[in-house]
Amino acid sequence: MTRLRKQKVGRPSTKSTSQLQGNDRRREITEGALALFAERSFASVTIKDIAGKLGINPALIYYYFENKQDLFRASIEAAIFDAVAHYDSIRRLHDHPVGLIDAWLESNVKLSRTISNLVKVMLDHSGMPRHIPSVDRLVKRFYQEEYRILSGAIGRGIELGVFRPVDQRQMGLFASVHLDGVMVAAKIRPDFDLVQAIEDLRSILFSALGYDHEKSGRPAATADLLETPTRRRSTR
Repeated sequence: MTRLRKQKVGRPSTKSTSQLQGNDRRREITEGALALFAERSFASVTIKDIAGKLGINPALIYYYFENKQDLFRASIEAAIFDAVAHYDSIRRLHDHPVGLIDAWLESNVKLSRTISNLVKVMLDHSGMPRHIPSVDRLVKRFYQEEYRILSGAIGRGIELGVFRPVDQRQMGLFASVHLDGVMVAAKIRPDFDLVQAIEDLRSILFSALGYDHEKSGRPAATADLLETPTRRRSTR
């Protein structure tokens, strides 16, 4: 996902072509590094390994990053920024709790490759003898944003009488933790059907909330969002 920056009307962007190319190259490196860290581990991956995967000179990585730890942090930061930015856009587009939860679940399908890599890397980091404080803060922010969406939507649904009274914090935590399990399974289980697993989570969550998803129907905008090629293939 590309970060959008607001610019004042009548004033041209001050970014040069070289700066834009530099940002693209930096993004290419962080994405490649995250995938390799998720495939193996922080300890076993070297800068040379990442450069080889990307087909670039290791010196280019050191041009953008101080060392492997700096690249590790930047890789997690970029992935979390993308996820949080996507969550923010969902909140702006959906004011109905059902539509917001639906869109949140679907966003995890669309961003599944990045998020599954991110969860795997965060899991590896949690087992490291010495944590990187900046990474701990990033992980905390990621889950705070996810929890805010879920518990907020559930609480709003209770207020509207759409959901039955439940502990919105406990239910939001359940959905978040279950999704972590789905993302880890997608990384380690051959032929794992991530789309179906998230659909199962949808059914379990709405059932626990006392909401009949099939009878009540979805808001039109959400229905359009959910009808992706991936979803159509999975339901045939």
